[in-house]
Amino acid sequence: MKKFNTVFIVISIILGVIFGVVLVMLDIDTSYMTENLLGVGVFLIVSIFLVINIHEFGHYVFGKIGGYKLVSFRIGPLCFTMENDKMKFMFLKTQGYGGLCAMIPPKEQIKQSKHTLYYAGGVLFNFIIGIISILSSVYTNGYVSLFFITFGVISIFVGGINLLPIMSGNNPSDGMIVWSILLKKPFANNLLKMNQVSAELAHGVRPKELNISKYDLNKEVDFTSTYILIWSYMKALDHKNYQEVDYYIELLEKNIDKISAVVLPVVYYEICFNSCIKGNIEKAKQNYVNAGKILEKDQDLNGLRIKSYYEYYINKNSLKALEYANKALEVVDKFPIKGQAIMEKELVKELLDKIS
Repeated sequence: MKKFNTVFIVISIILGVIFGVVLVMLDIDTSYMTENLLGVGVFLIVSIFLVINIHEFGHYVFGKIGGYKLVSFRIGPLCFTMENDKMKFMFLKTQGYGGLCAMIPPKEQIKQSKHTLYYAGGVLFNFIIGIISILSSVYTNGYVSLFFITFGVISIFVGGINLLPIMSGNNPSDGMIVWSILLKKPFANNLLKMNQVSAELAHGVRPKELNISKYDLNKEVDFTSTYILIWSYMKALDHKNYQEVDYYIELLEKNIDKISAVVLPVVYYEICFNSCIKGNIEKAKQNYVNAGKILEKDQDLNGLRIKSYYEYYINKNSLKALEYANKALEVVDKFPIKGQAIMEKELVKELLDKIS
């Protein structure tokens, strides 16, 4: 908490300095600001909300241009997720990111420049809209001018922060990704490999057919390798190689603190699932709780698979397990990751055989 407070103070000071410099450069009359500090505060809050929206929308626009498919769009706790071919809205606690635009890359190979633009889209939108907003303040006055300046400065500032090559809550900044691609660093190669595997899964290649090697136990876990670990686990699960399944579950548990907040619920799902079939009741219950509202509200294929197994093995409620399993089979064709859906369907059918 102390570290967070220090960062917040430093960012506030920098933002205040930039704001002051812009006001002086544009020779804006600020005498009215002291008369309505509440209004200024409202401008600030509204500007931050809009800036985050614009940033994520930038990713979305360039993602659509590159052929990406939307999975989830989040602004703070507001989450819009594609579930069973429908847009679902919910409130979710976030950690390490203020917004998120999660998209699946196209199956066919696309130019590296399109990947780069997708990851840089938020920053580009922040800079472009920010500059336009500040220039607009010159042709307005009073509170309208103040709003344009506030919005413009925050937009450019957020764009600049996102352009820095840093990690936040185990999530790489846009800058870290973009600079890695431009400078051809190993992180970029791993990221593009991750994109390729995501695309294969999304377009019908089932986990056991993925061309990924067994993960080296001595290799350090980072953002991209987390995804490889999850897919390796699914590959082992699809092959019904339960020795390797345990191997990857152990690795995921050991490195839980290094896993991105974006995919952490998925990891909790699978640890819970594995604990169910192994009869580890306490661990299953703990990871069911860890998955929280995301699992509770999840009505797509993999969420229903987890809940059906949990009801059967942990709660000993065959009727509820049957209900979840049947619902899961109803939405198989609507699951966005088509290759994973094949495996999910088989796992659900295995449980139905046990129930009957």
